[in-house]
Amino acid sequence: MYGGAWSLPDGIQPVPAYWWIAKLSFSFLLETFVFISGYLLCFQMRQKKITFLSLLQKKLKRIYLPSIVFSILYFCCFSTYHNALRCVYSILNGCGHLWFLPMLFWCFIGGYALFYLRMPEWLKLLCLLGLAIVSVPLSVLPLRIGNACYYLFFFYLGVAFYTHKDSILQFFTKNKIILTILVYAVVVIGGLLLNRYLQSIDNSVSPWHLPILLGKTAVKILYATVGTIMSYLVVNLIIKNRVGIGEPWITFNLCCFGVYIYHQFILEYLYYHTALPTLVGSYWLPWVGFFITLPAAFILSYATRKTKVGQLLIG
Repeated sequence: MYGGAWSLPDGIQPVPAYWWIAKLSFSFLLETFVFISGYLLCFQMRQKKITFLSLLQKKLKRIYLPSIVFSILYFCCFSTYHNALRCVYSILNGCGHLWFLPMLFWCFIGGYALFYLRMPEWLKLLCLLGLAIVSVPLSVLPLRIGNACYYLFFFYLGVAFYTHKDSILQFFTKNKIILTILVYAVVVIGGLLLNRYLQSIDNSVSPWHLPILLGKTAVKILYATVGTIMSYLVVNLIIKNRVGIGEPWITFNLCCFGVYIYHQFILEYLYYHTALPTLVGSYWLPWVGFFITLPAAFILSYATRKTKVGQLLIG
């Protein structure tokens, strides 16, 4: 909300430091999730034969079904009913934060097709980069296909990184990884400042509106790509010296999808339907919200996974 994606609750004022925290923490977050999905799909496809029909069935069950079920719940809790057609359309598109799931579904479908497309990897990525840059006007496409046009570049980047992971990790020595971190810091700070300046320009009726819009998207893609690559390299550097992963981390990992599903239900209720913002004020609100929401979402996820229906939806 301090970054402008959500409206500020009553009594809450903007905090410049929190704007930076929001923008920096979100600068490559979703792109990295999509990158990981492409990386894992490539891993699975190289381990065994995956048919298009089996992929379609699996992702409808594992991604689209939870989106529909929890979108119905989200709509009932927080949305205003106008008519049946708009209600059904909202649910199919994914209500609230659940938009990410239909988008990811299309990334799997598109990524699978691209995997078998006879074309050089660099040319595929170049075409997807162009598609990502022009994706904002395509956001009107239904079922989050327009959003997938942006994220498909990062999905297939994950596929490409798994395909060439040995040579990539061999090339990026420790010093080069440190350099990548520094490059990211420069690019993201400069990119955020540039995009904030472009955002401040009143271009709604200007002939420069579309070029500015495409430029902002290109800048975002740049720092998100560098951030995603940086995170991949840093994680590989960390796990290179680790023997194994502790049981608590495995348990937490199994609940992460459920935490994602539940977290916005809790936050939206706390921020917009309780007196919490007034009680704690602008500076304490995000921290109080975080320390309430994370354990609550984890408990709900853990409990849901113990049921048969929960295993089907978020297991």
